[in-house]
Amino acid sequence: MKRGAGLFWGIMLIVIGLSIVFKGFLGVSILRIVIAVAFILIGIKIMAGKSAMNFSSKDKDVIFSDRQFKEFPTENIEYNTVFGKSVFDFSEAAIPTDKAIDLEFNTIFGDSVIILPAALPVKVKAEAIFGAAKLPNDNTAVFGSASYISDDSAVSEFVNIKVNTVFGNTEIIHKRPEF
Repeated sequence: MKRGAGLFWGIMLIVIGLSIVFKGFLGVSILRIVIAVAFILIGIKIMAGKSAMNFSSKDKDVIFSDRQFKEFPTENIEYNTVFGKSVFDFSEAAIPTDKAIDLEFNTIFGDSVIILPAALPVKVKAEAIFGAAKLPNDNTAVFGSASYISDDSAVSEFVNIKVNTVFGNTEIIHKRPEF
């Protein structure tokens, strides 16, 4: 029965997406075409099932799925979350302290949570368009940008984090030191 429901909703989403695309070629806005393509891809994903078709192209990309990351990167890296949910729980990870690291987190039509350990000195620059990026100091970027710098003034090397959120939600949690 579940396969029948998945097949039905998959076909429905494909039909809705194709109808929007056909209307799009007759003078409708680009945004409708993007939404139509999203409906088509979601419909194909539902029909094919989660294990039959994997949209994720790289180990650090999360596309149409959910994933949790626990290991802190040792070099500059870019993470992408598209139509999915990512949880980056670095609270218990070993943190390299010998060099500055640049991390970039892109969330598009998805949800990302980034949990940083208390001892990690960070500089965060967040930009959001039609989405929200919540920083540890309760600043929020909705249309525009916001920034956060941890209060480790004695540290010369920071982890530089850039957050880009479009039609999604990103939350950064910087753990407080326990006394």
